[in-house]
Amino acid sequence: MICNMKNGKTAEKTEKKEDKRVIKTKRNLKETLIRLLDEKPFEKLTVTEICKEAQTSRITFYTYYGDKYDLLQELYSDMNEVEKEVFCDLQKKNNPKNDTVRSYMNLVTSIIEKYRRYGSFFQHINPMSRDDLWTTYGSFILNNFPEIETGMGRRINPAYSEKQLDVFLVTGFWGYLLTGIHDGRNLDELEKETQNVMKDLINSNLFVGTKRF
Repeated sequence: MICNMKNGKTAEKTEKKEDKRVIKTKRNLKETLIRLLDEKPFEKLTVTEICKEAQTSRITFYTYYGDKYDLLQELYSDMNEVEKEVFCDLQKKNNPKNDTVRSYMNLVTSIIEKYRRYGSFFQHINPMSRDDLWTTYGSFILNNFPEIETGMGRRINPAYSEKQLDVFLVTGFWGYLLTGIHDGRNLDELEKETQNVMKDLINSNLFVGTKRF
């Protein structure tokens, strides 16, 4: 899903290109959504408010999105593309053999870089609040997590229920990251700390047959 490593090369999906005007309109709507989060919670935002601020008609909005949640999901997908791009670049540079442990370290770095680029959005996600942003983002990550893992190469073998362990990792690991970001932690320090957390998890009894380091 993320990168297919073949002969040291990175193979990525080729997406169908949209019309430049469509891309511009969608980008405007997503950037407007992020700006409006400074004024009120996502739950209280309406499509009308988003369109008014973006100077875009409701007809245009509903041409591309069913509702504000569809807009939010596309924003998550954009963020995920940034994560993939950074991850694939790191894999090519420092993990040509697609080592599983190094892949997870690169995943942490790519996630942190995603937060750097979308910091104005992630400051509004607080795992302690359990609001729509945290719920929808957590669901998005959870739905993509198995594909992310398999895209990194050989999966680490879980010692317990794979599905339940995925939920545990997503809610715990991403909650750990987002809480640190929400608390204003330095991202460089948080990246190193989170990588250490990941190493501890990999070396724990949660997984079997993994390389200890």
